[in-house]
Amino acid sequence: MLKYVSANLGFLHSKLDNAIQLQHLLRHPVMSPNPVNYSGYIALGWRVLTNFGTETFSHTGAINGWNANVAFTPAKQIGIVALCSCDSTNADMGSFNWVTTYYRTK
Repeated sequence: MLKYVSANLGFLHSKLDNAIQLQHLLRHPVMSPNPVNYSGYIALGWRVLTNFGTETFSHTGAINGWNANVAFTPAKQIGIVALCSCDSTNADMGSFNWVTTYYRTK
């Protein structure tokens, strides 16, 4: 997962660079409320929060007893990978999206 985030941030290069960049293109806006009141968009497989042009990409997933979140902000060159051997009722991994978005502005 860390290599994948590194590739999305541009630290690692491969023949998939162009495909990774295409995933970052904003596809359509999302009108869901969020605690930081930023604009929300959907890219190819990513939820994107933006405020004044700085974008934070994130994706959360879960399967029986496992929970994960990955988020990164290319402009700040920071990324977070969180993996948890727990059920989604025990840990809301989607909350890490807001942590990444909040701290990227600091």
